[in-house]
Amino acid sequence: MAMKQINMPPGTHAFTDCLVYGDTLSIHFVDPGYFWPSTTGIFTPDLPSAPFPAGVTIGPYTPVANNTQVDLGFFDFSNKKVYVDTLKIKSTCP
Repeated sequence: MAMKQINMPPGTHAFTDCLVYGDTLSIHFVDPGYFWPSTTGIFTPDLPSAPFPAGVTIGPYTPVANNTQVDLGFFDFSNKKVYVDTLKIKSTCP
């Protein structure tokens, strides 16, 4: 089992990422901002919807279902921009 880390903000406004089912996820906040998942029930424990300061890493989160996806949103307090990461959970990732 490996751990995948996603940075928020990711650097581009919209992008797609992949997590291998069985691996865990952590999220690192480079800038302060508000983070939210598009849905709950995808990870154990559930991903939070909350503001986070810069420099914080949350996780690990374990996916509970394979072949699914969730959008991870982030409003960056520093530049006032919204970022969305479509995270696909699959058996294998490219």
